[in-house]
Amino acid sequence: MSTQGRQKRKVLPARSLENWLIPLLICGLLGLFSFSRTRTLLAKGPAHKNEVQVEGISELRKKFAWKKRRIIFNNDGDDAYPFKTYNSLVKEFIRARTTGLIGSQVDTIFYSTACSFGYFSHRTNVGYTFLTGVFTSLGLNRYNIVPDLVGLGTDPLKLMVDSCRKYRIEIFWSLRMNDTHDSGTEDYAKYYFSPWKKLFPELLAGSPEKKPLHGGWSAVDYAQPAVQNAVFEFCKEVCRNYEIDGLELDFCRHPHFFKNVAWGIKITQAELDMMTALVRRIRKMADAESVKKGRPILIAVRVPDSLKYCHDIGIDLNRWLHEGLIDILTTGEIFQLMPWKYSADLGHKYGIPVYACLAGSRVKGESHDLPASMLRNSAESYRGLAMQAWQSGVDGIYLFNFNYSFKPYSVLWWELGDPQTMLTENKTYFVSPLGKGRAGYLLEALAYIRLPVVSPDAPLRVGAGAEELLPIILGEDISEAEKHGFGADVQCVIWVKDLGCPLALRVELNGHLLTDGLLDGELLKYHVTPSFLKKGENVFRVAYRPKGMASRDCTKGGGQQIPSGSSSNVGSICLYDVLLSVAYEKKLDGSRTVQTEKEGFSINVR
Repeated sequence: MSTQGRQKRKVLPARSLENWLIPLLICGLLGLFSFSRTRTLLAKGPAHKNEVQVEGISELRKKFAWKKRRIIFNNDGDDAYPFKTYNSLVKEFIRARTTGLIGSQVDTIFYSTACSFGYFSHRTNVGYTFLTGVFTSLGLNRYNIVPDLVGLGTDPLKLMVDSCRKYRIEIFWSLRMNDTHDSGTEDYAKYYFSPWKKLFPELLAGSPEKKPLHGGWSAVDYAQPAVQNAVFEFCKEVCRNYEIDGLELDFCRHPHFFKNVAWGIKITQAELDMMTALVRRIRKMADAESVKKGRPILIAVRVPDSLKYCHDIGIDLNRWLHEGLIDILTTGEIFQLMPWKYSADLGHKYGIPVYACLAGSRVKGESHDLPASMLRNSAESYRGLAMQAWQSGVDGIYLFNFNYSFKPYSVLWWELGDPQTMLTENKTYFVSPLGKGRAGYLLEALAYIRLPVVSPDAPLRVGAGAEELLPIILGEDISEAEKHGFGADVQCVIWVKDLGCPLALRVELNGHLLTDGLLDGELLKYHVTPSFLKKGENVFRVAYRPKGMASRDCTKGGGQQIPSGSSSNVGSICLYDVLLSVAYEKKLDGSRTVQTEKEGFSINVR
């Protein structure tokens, strides 16, 4: 550059003390303000990206973990595979299960995109996207809209995230840790068996020809590093590519993780350490992504409700809680092993919220002309289950597979998340809501149950001269409803076989003898004085005393004599169900107007 082209350097005069001291003071004040603002952000939550550092994430996670979630709805993602085509692709997809919930008690949606391990309805570069256009399920054609959405540059998870943001609903991605629907029916095996599993058959628990003792043959083996790495990459990709509030590791779909355990070999400490190491990696990754996004990505887990059962299938839950690896605990499946209070106390011990999963009952059998599953999946039964969970100290209700029984317009979406809204609604409480359940992922699975089991698929036999104590949790204080002008009609119903005379069965409730029982076929019915009941645990004492019972002492409704030689003197009886029905009536001007049930199934106990 020529001399003429160069700019002359400006020579600045020497600054006085005042000239440099004032800017220095201003910079200092700005620094203090910036430090104070950073601390405020860590306390109140981030405003934008990169304002949160790793050291502040754990505190933010605690704050976000305890936000109010009256109802968490686990949407299994089948709205992407309707039985008929959507006319308006995006609008009808969201309307199928989401827009009807606006304004309800559903504060959070956990959205699953998994068909089976490595097979998803969202766009992925580390797994496979399910792009089969039309497939058969349950004997009917289903229309997969995922290819159409991908063609539009979107997918079900992206649409769900955008909709939840619009309606201010919290959104988690739910990863089924070992979904084995593809082990089942021919339809599922044909369409849901993932390319990943086809590529690595040696990483599965078995095969169609060589099925393990427990669980589905198509389960992946978490003892294999390739499986662990795949799960980590699935989680990392979604955390980076989708604006989720958290991710759920769903260990209940399905709860079998190690090939050795599936074949009857006891879990080893090395296998427990492998699963813990994986969860630890996911936790560290989620925290790192949280820093980039400027807000925490929470980790929720859904697990069986017993520390011992979890341990024996490969989940070291106590260790995870102790290390602070998870933010939200959900327990429960289509089997229940422990009282709800057990789970609530466990999570609260480590300072995290606990949610009770109501997954519907699979109890089989007929009860008074209705399938037992209908009774247990009725609106009244769901209220009873939710009230039991709330009374036990949980922090919210988690609904799984609920959309199949109750559509988005069901009043239960507006009720189950608040005990007060259910206070004067009709309810049914079962001694054994889920019966023996489907806990058969381990040898002697029934040995883990610490609840009474009395159900059509697992009846309880009571011998002559014997008695049974059967606890039942009541989630409400009936006297509270009376303060609101409601009266309660309480019925006890016992489904019993081989009982010829109602007087041969002595039934007490909290020490009060129930009298004037009416035997209607196999249903023994009692009116219960509401004051006999209390909120919390109530106990039935059921004793069978057939000896010396004369047939003339036993009458049926209408005074009909039970024939001599009836089964009133058999050596034992079978209890198939014990339940309480609570029906409320509004008192108006001295009259009583019966509140009718608008949905679900109710047993006629009158």
